[in-house]
Amino acid sequence: MGFLFRIFASVFNTQKLKPMLRFSLILLVIFTCNVNANAVTKTEPKNEYLTLKLAKQELEKKLFEKVIYDEIVKVESINVIAIDEEVVLNFNPKEYLPTNFVAVKGMFKLDWNTIELVEIEEDIVLGINPNDYLPENFSPIKGLFKLDWNTIELIEVEEDIDLGFDTKEYLPQNFNPNIH
Repeated sequence: MGFLFRIFASVFNTQKLKPMLRFSLILLVIFTCNVNANAVTKTEPKNEYLTLKLAKQELEKKLFEKVIYDEIVKVESINVIAIDEEVVLNFNPKEYLPTNFVAVKGMFKLDWNTIELVEIEEDIVLGINPNDYLPENFSPIKGLFKLDWNTIELIEVEEDIDLGFDTKEYLPQNFNPNIH
């Protein structure tokens, strides 16, 4: 503030400045002092934040409040309107198709016996929590690394593998894999 008053005093005391310019400078100094004085906010930021927070909570309450209906709406009473919109492709697809092209040609001549159907296995959800039936602090890998693998006897199980065809037809006569 003292700096502004010194400038004001020096401007006021100079005789070279015209009265209109001197008056403009005086108004500028006064305006500058008022701007600085009015820069202080009247509301604290904390109060403003709390006001906005409360307004947000009230809006959320109005939007997401559970609505209670007097009547139960039945699915049959809902009318569904399907709107068929015309799709404009901006090109003629016939220009890109072969001549005499028929989109449904051979559609009903499928031999369903030649098509292999694959079943997709679905995950079964039993709806139970296995932790309810296990002892407390149960760990399925407890003691896994404490095994002495030298004391465990491994048994190899031999199984016949059916490849779906007879291999003798593809091997030479009198073929024996055990003879070198």
